[in-house]
Amino acid sequence: MGGRLFVIAALAGAVPFIASAQSWTNWERQNSVTKSGDWMVIKQPGAGFCYLKQSYNDQTGKMELSMKADYHPFVPLPFYRGLDGDVIYRVDDGALRIIPQNRARNPLLLSKEIVPELKSGSVLTIRVKPVGRTPIEQRFSLRGFTAATAWLNKPVCN
Repeated sequence: MGGRLFVIAALAGAVPFIASAQSWTNWERQNSVTKSGDWMVIKQPGAGFCYLKQSYNDQTGKMELSMKADYHPFVPLPFYRGLDGDVIYRVDDGALRIIPQNRARNPLLLSKEIVPELKSGSVLTIRVKPVGRTPIEQRFSLRGFTAATAWLNKPVCN
């Protein structure tokens, strides 16, 4: 029980968090189908699919959140030395989800079951501890997520 209380305290604000505006590369902007809220839908040239992304171009150490039409959210990790500990994430004040350190790979795959919560929620919070650094808590805005997700199955993305 004590470990669970620590986790809840960590996601309640005891860990510094990163929050800043999204920014996309020129390539992402040139290949975008639409922008919805804080999300961009990008068509992969020559591959016949789109993915949605919340991007932080040129912001060192920021995680980015993406999802393809398989509805499996993933986070490419910018921490080259790996992680030291479990990954903890949740939508708003919802249930905590934990990815044990031994299952945390790059890209980090979030549970598909969280997608309905992403569609109805406001903020996804992910807490990680990169090797040799203090823990990081990053919040992803979910504004526009539902509308961006709808584009993944439109003809322009197939």
